[in-house]
Amino acid sequence: HESSIIANAKLENMLDYDFDSYLNFNNLMLFFSDLCEKYDNLCGTEEVGTSINGNKIVSYRITGGPFKKRGIPTKPTIFFSGCQHAREWISPHTLAYIYDRLLTGYGTDDAVTKILDDMEIIFVPVVNPDGYLYTWQSTSTRLWRKNRRSLPSGYYGVDLNRNWDFLWGVYGSSSFYGSETYKGEKAFSEPE
Repeated sequence: HESSIIANAKLENMLDYDFDSYLNFNNLMLFFSDLCEKYDNLCGTEEVGTSINGNKIVSYRITGGPFKKRGIPTKPTIFFSGCQHAREWISPHTLAYIYDRLLTGYGTDDAVTKILDDMEIIFVPVVNPDGYLYTWQSTSTRLWRKNRRSLPSGYYGVDLNRNWDFLWGVYGSSSFYGSETYKGEKAFSEPE
């Protein structure tokens, strides 16, 4: 039911998010940034890119002890990214849950504290912001997969999962603009 999907989008304080429903793009990013601000001794943020439609792609880096909030990691690193396919709403919310548990557990949970003292963890909650925003427009766009690049003949979107350089265009991708697995004009053609 759509009203339960966006119920938490009306929270006054994003730190009260209870993970019982999905957040739209703006509120999801508010959740990440508000938590990072609250735990600024453990967290730093950096704009790592811009989508085809100009939306920011942001990373959040967390670690215990002294660390650089930006730049090259200085400890072993785990990298999480979500929502490469726009319709996979569970992925950024899974990352939000892990992110929340790590930040709120540091100093009170021995396992979390050890993980963050020994490692850096980088989260990019939404790799495909344009596509994610589009999936929120209506029930008819909810299952959109690709980014929102304008293509010839009125088609839209490149499947970001098929746009990587490794074995580009070899398996499971399409050259047809209208395909859900359209690979793009060349490997890494997309800014996302």
